[in-house]
Amino acid sequence: MTGGTTPTTLCNLVRGQSDPFVNAWTTYRGLRLWIMTAARPTRAHGGTPGRIVKADYGGVVVASGGPRDGDDRGVVLLQVRTETGPPVRALDYFAAFGEYLH
Repeated sequence: MTGGTTPTTLCNLVRGQSDPFVNAWTTYRGLRLWIMTAARPTRAHGGTPGRIVKADYGGVVVASGGPRDGDDRGVVLLQVRTETGPPVRALDYFAAFGEYLH
């Protein structure tokens, strides 16, 4: 999740790169993490792009984009998968907030 990428673009990428295709992915704590499902929150969540902000909307909110983009809501990760594990709820996977996805 890189700076300058809008939440709409990220959600469309996740939706477009879903099974049976290679899923969208990022890294967390140095390991690849596939994003299985994501959504846009209904209100803005500011912060440095890639920062895990909070648990809300049934998932984990990650900051992305910014007010200058006119699209500063962030992205809600709903389901993720590690390289070796099955898909899990993002709420169950992320134990800490304030960390970053790269």
